[in-house]
Amino acid sequence: MKKLIYTNETRLMLQAGYNNDWAKAVNAAIVELKDVTGELTDEQLQKFLSSPSFLCDALVEAAKKEYDTYMANLPKSVRLSTAFSDGGISDAVNAIHKTLMAKKPRQMVDKVTIKNGVCLLDKDGLEALKVECSVYGGEQAEKVWKLSVKAAKALNELQSAIEGNNAFADAVECWGRWQGFITINDDKTEHYKPNPNILNTLPGEKE
Repeated sequence: MKKLIYTNETRLMLQAGYNNDWAKAVNAAIVELKDVTGELTDEQLQKFLSSPSFLCDALVEAAKKEYDTYMANLPKSVRLSTAFSDGGISDAVNAIHKTLMAKKPRQMVDKVTIKNGVCLLDKDGLEALKVECSVYGGEQAEKVWKLSVKAAKALNELQSAIEGNNAFADAVECWGRWQGFITINDDKTEHYKPNPNILNTLPGEKE
């Protein structure tokens, strides 16, 4: 059974920020949407986000049924002279959706949900984001990760010692066989870091 080995907390915090900002944008759009459509269920709002055409079809169908019921009680001459119109509701819904989608971060892993008419990143969504920002594996992957952490620490100490002796500052970057297991960063205090992505390439560690 695979277990949690590493969580990229920086990425997790960034993704949580994206999702919370997105939820705010969605809630603002919901206010606009309800001005056009009236109250909507959570399911309808979810459809609006995933495929507004489905919501538009449902709204137009409901409006047509209401129209037909009303017209059934009117004289035939009135029915024949009056054509059904959705009042531009489809165009309005699609316009709101298009404007909203332009605000969605492309790099965002979407884990928001709709509850009681409000879009939010709830506890389950945050947990799902954590999974997206984490690496899981077995004993071999855990062993490799721990050794990579130690190696990165040793390389950082070596880098500091080389710089302290006025030697060539980037000498340690001739890493050769370490490539893939250790990454190089611009961070002065932690120039070398273990690379969790390499764990996914270990034999027997893939899903």
